Order: sequence, then structure tokens, then C-alpha cells
Amino acid sequence: MGSFASAFGGLLDIKHALAQPRLVEFVTVAGLILATAGSVTYVGLAGFNPDDPGIHDNREYAALYEGHGADVKKPFHWRVVIPALARMLPGGFEVSFGIVNILALTVAGVGLYYLLRHWRASQNLSLIGVALYFLSHTVLRFGGIPLVESAAQAILILAMLAAEKRQRFAFATLVILGMFVKETTSIVLLYPLLMSKPLRDRLTLSALALPGIAAYAIVRLVIDPVNFGFEYSATAWITNIGSLIMPVGLGSWPGIVLSFGFLWVFVALGIRRGGLVPRRYALFIAACFAAPIILTTDYERVIFLSFPVALALALPSMERALSLSRRSGRRAALGAEIPQSSLTS
Repeated sequence: MGSFASAFGGLLDIKHALAQPRLVEFVTVAGLILATAGSVTYVGLAGFNPDDPGIHDNREYAALYEGHGADVKKPFHWRVVIPALARMLPGGFEVSFGIVNILALTVAGVGLYYLLRHWRASQNLSLIGVALYFLSHTVLRFGGIPLVESAAQAILILAMLAAEKRQRFAFATLVILGMFVKETTSIVLLYPLLMSKPLRDRLTLSALALPGIAAYAIVRLVIDPVNFGFEYSATAWITNIGSLIMPVGLGSWPGIVLSFGFLWVFVALGIRRGGLVPRRYALFIAACFAAPIILTTDYERVIFLSFPVALALALPSMERALSLSRRSGRRAALGAEIPQSSLTS
């Protein structure tokens, strides 16, 4: 009798939970995204080639995973969080990184959904934005394999959401964590300055990113310096700038185009006509575009860090284009019905 009452009480609890729209929304969205993240990771690992020259950095993460950090060159030497987390999981290098990537992609997708909702996108439009994220070349190419890209994107998206909601402690903590996942997440320092909030709040949030950046600098320059690896020099900057002015199909342009794909068209329209966020948010995309020149790093993966802002600018223009095609379809259908109705009158 007691067990029956307990089971009945459990059913009542489920019914009560289902009566909470926000909980149902979260569970539905998170479940869909988790399944998608698992598929992306499985496909990525199935086709993973550790000798692929386009993803040579996986070797550095393998060395960190195996505990050979002293042999890892800069800047990979200090990206210790994800290899350390993967080391605590079962299954070896690829499998454990796969588990971390599933979790990271899920967090990134759910965070992106709620960021778009914060920007007043509808549920349907937010889900379309998440789908575009998972269908992007960057996620399909790099999201599921043993790299730290998915985790870096997740942390950046959560930091943007924390900034928008004025959750200062969460923002500062995410910046510190992000610096030791992948230092390019420091670009989020600029994001609060673009928000539609009082100047004091924007400056405070940006200042809260400084402790994380300072901690990384102390570790990199004082506590655990490394003298071999990528160098930031004037020669490297000139080479990177030269790769931009080469003809399309050479240099860095393929990666730049692939970062957003056809979405670039709607980003441009959003900058002109307005999107979910003010036009000045496009400066964050510009900052992510400029960062690889200074850091002499991969264009596609750094530019893709601004993908949430690109969606915020692009989605309303996409929606307008689709609604225009629907209206044209209705007019065409109505026009086809008129002669038919006149014949029967």
C-alpha cells in the first residue's frame, strides 16, 4: 500500500512538473540539443584522422591529456582545463574528449537558445538559430573531434548570457575558466561595451574580465613560461594581412567564408535593416575578424566565436525573406483561383 501511494505521489509530482511551462521548455530543448550533440560528435569521431594537417593541434591536446605538458608548445601549453577534465573520464583520449564535446555542445546549444530568447526571438526562431549552429561548417568540422573548440564556444556563449543578465560573478568566473580552455575567449571583454545597458554597467562588466586575463598572463609569463611555439611578431602579422589580400580561393578567405557560410548575406542585411540586437553589435564580429591577424591564428574558428551575434543580426532578415516568399505563394494561389471562380459564377 505504501509503495502504491509513493508511486501515485510520484505521478502527481510529474503532473506538477509538466504544469511548469519553463521546465517543459528547458527539458524539451535540452533533450533535442543533447541528441544532436551526440550525433555531431559521433560523426566527427568516426571520420577523425589525427594526422589531418588541418587539425594538427589535436596532438598538443593528446600530450596534455597524457600528462606531458612540459613538451607542449605555446599557446596550447596553458589550455589545460579540457584535457584535465577528459583525463578523469573513461575510454581513452578520443572517447573521453568525445564525452566532453557532447556536454560542451549541449551547453553551447542550450545557452544559445536562451541567449536568442533573451534577445526576444520566438521559440521557433531560436530553435532555427540553434539548428544553424549545429549545421555550420565549424561545428561539423571541429565540434566533435578532440579539440577544445566546443568548450570555448560554450563558455563564450554562457559569458555573453551572463553579461546580458548582469550576473557579474558568473561572468568573471567564466572568463577565468575560458582563459585556460582557450585564450581567444578573452574577446568577450569587448562584448559588454556593446550592450544596451547603462555605461556604468557596461564598464563594470568589462572590468570584471580583467582578473581572468591577468591570471592567465601571470601563469603564462611568470609561473609557467614556455619559450617554444607560436610567436607573435610583426613578420607574422604582415603574413596574415597578406593572406587576406590574396585572391579568393587562396590565403585565409576560405576559412572566413566558411565561418558563417551563406549566413553572411543575412548578417549584412541585418546590419543594414536591423536585427534582434542594435547594429553596433556587429563590431563584435569585426573584433573577432581582426583578432586572428594579431594572434596569427585560424580565421574560421576565431570568427565563429561571434556566431551568436551573427544570428542575432541575421535571423530577422531570414524571417522577412521567408515571410515574403509565403506571401508571394498565397497571392499566386489566390490568382490561380480567380479564373476558376469566375467560370462558375
